[in-house]
Parts: sequence; structure tokens; C-alpha cells
Amino acid sequence: MAVGLYKYSQRRVAVDRLIMMTNVLGGCGWVLLLIAFLLLASGQPASRTAFGYRLPANARDFWDMNLAHAALFSLFLALACGGTALFINRKRKRRKTDFYRVSPVIVMLLAILGIAAWFKFFYY
Repeated sequence: MAVGLYKYSQRRVAVDRLIMMTNVLGGCGWVLLLIAFLLLASGQPASRTAFGYRLPANARDFWDMNLAHAALFSLFLALACGGTALFINRKRKRRKTDFYRVSPVIVMLLAILGIAAWFKFFYY
């Protein structure tokens, strides 16, 4: 059964479904991090300009905590997606050509940093 350079034939010819799930979960983690960033950007207080000091304006000068909590939930989901992808990748790394994907690790690190910053900034 020796073919070409391989000593033994490979049983898995196509990409495994679980390995494909690591790519999907890594992509979902990146999308959730983007959603968390957009939620925090839209929930922050409006910056006041020179016109805002002189003219009466209805600018919000406080954080929208509903959006901040939604961003925290999105960060936890991103952490779960990255952790699940890393767990699947670790369990399915069997062939010499398999490799650890860096994307779930980066998603997890960014989610952990975001959660820590959220609790430092919003949770007194």
C-alpha cells in the first residue's frame, strides 16, 4: 500500500468535519469580537465639541450599559468559540500534516483581554 513518499496510506483523504469546525468556530469568534467592538463603540458617551459647550445639546454623557452588557456577552461567546475550536483542534491533531491553528488562540487571548478590561472599566 505504499504510494509515493508515504510509507502508509492515509485513511483520511478529505478534510475532517471536526477540523472544518475549527475554521468555522474561529471565524465565528472573530465576528463576535467585531460585534463586541461595535457595541462598545456605539454605547460610549458622545464626545462634546466646542459647539456642545455653548449650545444646548441632547448629547448622552453616560455609557449605555445595555450595550456594554451585550458586548460582554459577545466577548464570553467569542471565548467559548475559541476554546471549543482549540479543544477540537487538540483532539484531532493526529497526522503529521495536521497543525494547530493560531486563530482560535488569538481569539481567546483577545476575548480574555476584553473581558478583563470590561471588568476593570465597568465593574468598580
